[in-house]
Amino acid sequence: MRIAPVVVILLLLCGGGVFAESQPVTEKNINSKPNTEQLQRGSEKLPFIVKTIQPPKSQEESEKDTEERKDRKILNVLTFSLAGIGVMQLIVFGLQARRLRETVEATEKAAEATKKQTEVAINEFISTHRPKIIVRSVTIEPPTHPTLPIEGGKPLKVQGVVVNIGDTPTEIIESNITILVGGPKFNARTPFGPASNNINGIKLFPGGAWSFLVTAEQIDFKNAPEIISLKQGEKTIYFFGFISYRDDIGNMRRTAFCRKYNPETERFDQTNDPDYEYTD
Repeated sequence: MRIAPVVVILLLLCGGGVFAESQPVTEKNINSKPNTEQLQRGSEKLPFIVKTIQPPKSQEESEKDTEERKDRKILNVLTFSLAGIGVMQLIVFGLQARRLRETVEATEKAAEATKKQTEVAINEFISTHRPKIIVRSVTIEPPTHPTLPIEGGKPLKVQGVVVNIGDTPTEIIESNITILVGGPKFNARTPFGPASNNINGIKLFPGGAWSFLVTAEQIDFKNAPEIISLKQGEKTIYFFGFISYRDDIGNMRRTAFCRKYNPETERFDQTNDPDYEYTD
């Protein structure tokens, strides 16, 4: 009688299910709360999630996307290449600007050094090849009288030439030329006349000359006897003075001269007086 226990078990299971279905609805069952997760579904905390599934692309679209990706890669490469070239150009331009600035500075320094060397060379040349002024060909202006050497009743007029026999240019800054009629001897402290700067402001280059004419301050020979006394040696005409001149580097120099009239040659001869005839 082994079949009896199996039948009993089946009857119990069926009876339990029928019992559960036939159990009445109670207040407890009505008021039971649903699951919390089910109530929050679709809220801000647990929104609905909709997943969009793209349809598969066609072969033409895939090929187009592939070409676009290739074009973008090429464009990116070109962009980075241009950016690299720009950076290299900036570096090159910066180096060129720096080199140009260094070249300009070096050129300026070289020019300044050359200028200084040139100035030193010019100064040395002028110092060793100085200008030098002398007075030549001093005579009385030819008179209108056929036999007398000077013209009576008129101031004496003496003419001459100033010559630069040096090697560099010069400018006459100050001068004084005096005509004096006196005895046969020249006093050691004979003063210069009031007239000054007779030939100042003259620029003389090497070998250059300047002619001058000086008129006496007074009439020394009023008549023929006085002129004759000059020819006999009782009276003498002195022509003396100085010329101050400056070279191109600012050095001041002076030439002094003292000449005595010679009635026989009708010219002025040097007196060889070191106080009145010199060149420094």
